[in-house]
Amino acid sequence: ALLKEKDGVLTDKKFLTGLVWKPQEGEFGILPMIVGSIYATGIAILVGVPIGLLCSVFMARFCPGKLYKILKPGVELLAGIPSVVYGFFGLMVLVPFVRNTFRPILMQYQMTTTGQSILTASVLLGMMILPTIINVSESAIRAVPDSYYQGALALGATHERSVFMTVVPAAKSGIM
Repeated sequence: ALLKEKDGVLTDKKFLTGLVWKPQEGEFGILPMIVGSIYATGIAILVGVPIGLLCSVFMARFCPGKLYKILKPGVELLAGIPSVVYGFFGLMVLVPFVRNTFRPILMQYQMTTTGQSILTASVLLGMMILPTIINVSESAIRAVPDSYYQGALALGATHERSVFMTVVPAAKSGIM
């Protein structure tokens, strides 16, 4: 079915729910693209959030000063990399890695992969969100009053337990 024009706007009932994208034949269904985007975003969050949160905890509470002076600009530099460069990195590094890693496994089940998959896109998106997660989480962790940490230490908690059981939960609203 061709798109219908109504009040100057192209409309079609199957645009959002259609499963087929064939513009030459007038079929414009974007549901698979929406679902794929949701999957890629979800997996990227599963990849990026734990890594970013642990990096921010390390940088805020465990990192030596000299190393911090190297890591902080490095994280900020990652935030400045254009998405086109990340995409090129994905095509040149991640796609061959996924293809070479998973093809032998999939061949056992008579399947194959080119490496261009939701997994590859998700890992790349996870890398792209890391600078934002690290910077926001580190700021939230540093905003927690030091008395919370000192109080946990005074009650006999270790350094790690004080950070992960007192400081990080106190910074939860800022991290979210």
